[in-house]
Amino acid sequence: VDSINANRYKKVFTNSRKYAPFFYDEYFDIYNLKSDDYEFYFGRPFESGNIYYAGGKLAEDEIFAENGFVYKIDRVIEPLMNGEQILQSSDQGYSYSNFLKMIYLFPDFKSNLEETYKQPEAKAGADFDTLYNLTYPGLVFNIQEELTGPNTNNSNYTVRYHNGLLAPTNEAFQTFLDEIVTSASGYPHWPSYDVIPKEIKKLIVNTYMCLIPVYESDLASGFENGEGERITVDASDIVQKYYGSNCTFLGLNKAIVPRAFSSVTGPIYLRPGYSFFRYAMQTAKVLPALKKEPADYAFYSLSDNTLMEDSSFVLVWDNRALHKYHFEGFNRSIEKWSKFNRKQIRKMILNQVGVETPSGIASKEFIENLAGNYIIVDNINQTISGGIPSKYGYGGDSTITVTFQEFEEPSDNGKSYSVNGWFLFPTVKLYGVMSSYTK
Repeated sequence: VDSINANRYKKVFTNSRKYAPFFYDEYFDIYNLKSDDYEFYFGRPFESGNIYYAGGKLAEDEIFAENGFVYKIDRVIEPLMNGEQILQSSDQGYSYSNFLKMIYLFPDFKSNLEETYKQPEAKAGADFDTLYNLTYPGLVFNIQEELTGPNTNNSNYTVRYHNGLLAPTNEAFQTFLDEIVTSASGYPHWPSYDVIPKEIKKLIVNTYMCLIPVYESDLASGFENGEGERITVDASDIVQKYYGSNCTFLGLNKAIVPRAFSSVTGPIYLRPGYSFFRYAMQTAKVLPALKKEPADYAFYSLSDNTLMEDSSFVLVWDNRALHKYHFEGFNRSIEKWSKFNRKQIRKMILNQVGVETPSGIASKEFIENLAGNYIIVDNINQTISGGIPSKYGYGGDSTITVTFQEFEEPSDNGKSYSVNGWFLFPTVKLYGVMSSYTK
């Protein structure tokens, strides 16, 4: 079709039929489930010794046929919806369209020319659409795909991963944005939903996705989501539940707050002026360590303005469209730009994280950090440093005084502070100096 007249939609190809589950005693034993977990989704008790096909119970023994078996069940079973279809529906009056729109920010379309040219229109020489394979590579699973898990290209392979999907209603999602994410919360957070960076939106989406199905017995004990966080759900917050073809689904009237927002890293993810530090944390893969609980961290971060002013740590985009970047610093000792590797970045960040918050009682406090060094807090002068004074810039020789200011946002695993310089630590160890003496 002439691109001028194209409607900008892509037609997605799938080679999968629907899938439906069987339940029986051994299934519950293998996966450590209870019979109540079946009733939770299908609204009927599971009677031991029977086999259930989705919500229907096999009523009699199978009937042999020349090409298979016929089973009688006591209920009509409608085709199960997949994750996308569940979110698109407005069953029971609840809508999840805002959350679905966020998922739609992360598609990857690849043309499937083999299937495109199999279309009758293509064979007849008429106008036809290109068919595409759709995936969501940055998310836990593809919500529209019936075949999930290994060997998804082999339609004869019937062992599939069944996933878990939770979603906030539109009202709950808006409350989450207003109270936590945007400046409507009263904190200097993102001005509006539209300007929130995509990687933060991706983090929010993966908070609601799981690699395994979620059952009633998981709600209180907790289960792991796509961000590697152990979360629990209050049963009173569930407004809808559904056993889908590729996932279990729970609709919530209260949003789940990602631990990246509620822990000491909250200001870095919620304030616009700390993007350099946020990207550095993702590059170094230190977020799981910083958001863990229980903990009493003291997290000292640097703003974009501070880092740009002294050129000690600058974000350089290699390809914005592909979200590729690296970090450089102007090395003042050799007057050249130096590129940082992941190991260097990880150590720089971990040096900024104390394993306990300062009490403010002693005149000076020595706090161990996650890199194994010690941060010195001067409570009299309200200054902070590493084992040696901080310098201006990267590899500089001008000494600077580092001050700290606590962020207003609450945190459940410590306190966050803004500082105006990196902490530096001596590389010479006391044992090395002592052992160099001859006597």
